[in-house]
Amino acid sequence: KICNLIYSAVTKIVVLSPGFKGLLIDRGVHENKIEIIYNWADERVLRTTNNEVPEGLDCIEGFKVLFAGNVGQAQGLNVIIDAALLLKNDVPKLHFLILGQGLNLNDLKRRAKELNLKNVHFLPAVNMKRVGDFLGFADALLIHLNSDPLFEITIPGKTQAYMAVNKPIIMGVRGDASNLVLRADCGVCFEPENSVALAEAVKDLMLLDSSEIQRLGKNAGKFYDENLSVKVGVNSFEKVFNEVIDGGQ
Repeated sequence: KICNLIYSAVTKIVVLSPGFKGLLIDRGVHENKIEIIYNWADERVLRTTNNEVPEGLDCIEGFKVLFAGNVGQAQGLNVIIDAALLLKNDVPKLHFLILGQGLNLNDLKRRAKELNLKNVHFLPAVNMKRVGDFLGFADALLIHLNSDPLFEITIPGKTQAYMAVNKPIIMGVRGDASNLVLRADCGVCFEPENSVALAEAVKDLMLLDSSEIQRLGKNAGKFYDENLSVKVGVNSFEKVFNEVIDGGQ
């Protein structure tokens, strides 16, 4: 009742994804009142890199898939461990990198050690100013959230960060997040919590020639600049503010 009261009292509602807009429409909010403005990334920091291999990673050769961010329950990163186990013999040149910290990190390290996975590497969290170097070092960037109806209308913040650095994305989130990757034509999608699907998605990406992988990365950066950047977001908010002001006169 409180939410409905607030929705009816305001002139405009800004949401972060099409799924959120659909949810509010289902709850009786008129669609003309709702505007979608995507989150953006700190593109200036992410794109300011030394273009050098981060210290300690020069020994990792082959195709590198990086996950960067919180290593918690919602991220469900056991899917990486299981996929790495499936691929360790068939695709020896593949490496999964997990950059970050969180409640599930020690359990993942324990499993990787027990399974003797040489294709999984754990990297400590770094200052935001250094993240761009690590993202740039990878060949593809991984996003994953567990299966949950809420996550289907969620676009993880790292989506924008990954796109901003011109890298192909491997998306394991249903709904709006996967739709964004498909719309941008900047990567591959797989079913969440499905290690076989992740393994197949990685292999499909690795089978592409280098020019096609570069094309996907460039598509990511182009889509970010045209739809998700700070400039686009600020301009969109300015438009909303002006509409609210004009409507009050």
